[in-house]
Amino acid sequence: MALAPIALPPQEIHQCIYESKKVELKSTLLACYGVNQEIADLIVSKLTPFLEDRKNYVFLDEFMMKSKQLGILAAIPAKMSFEIEEGLQKYPSFHTVLFESDHVRILFAETKSGVREPLQIHPWKSLMIITKASQFESQNPDGSTFTDDWPTGFYFLDPMMSPSACKNIGSSDFQGLIFEIKQ
Repeated sequence: MALAPIALPPQEIHQCIYESKKVELKSTLLACYGVNQEIADLIVSKLTPFLEDRKNYVFLDEFMMKSKQLGILAAIPAKMSFEIEEGLQKYPSFHTVLFESDHVRILFAETKSGVREPLQIHPWKSLMIITKASQFESQNPDGSTFTDDWPTGFYFLDPMMSPSACKNIGSSDFQGLIFEIKQ
């Protein structure tokens, strides 16, 4: 007796892939970042709109691959400087700490349309997933400005970048998750 393949409707196939990606992401967060199940669920909930669009799977796969390659939990912890700690406490409306350990800090970043963020830096190498894109006007410490699109996707933030202040000049709010690697 030959087995006949089962033809699933495209929506069911997408739902299966979507659920599989959520499980794989939770597993990566638990194994690579040392978060607990509650924090993993919170992060996945923040990424839900991002995960619902299949074109973002390539970014998610790249994020998970980079996370595994970094060997974050094997890193030697670094001490946070007072200025950076104070800056995070001073401007909590832009970055919410979802999780922090000696090795990583995971932030939810949000900038409303029309709002300017103060001068800041990202002190450690970071992986960022932009879940809601926007356009920014950034200002360097010397006063020069430039405009930049921040599209949905996966990005590496280099701690060697100059400090900058930015204003969301796009028509939509910006949102993303930042995974800072303390090394």
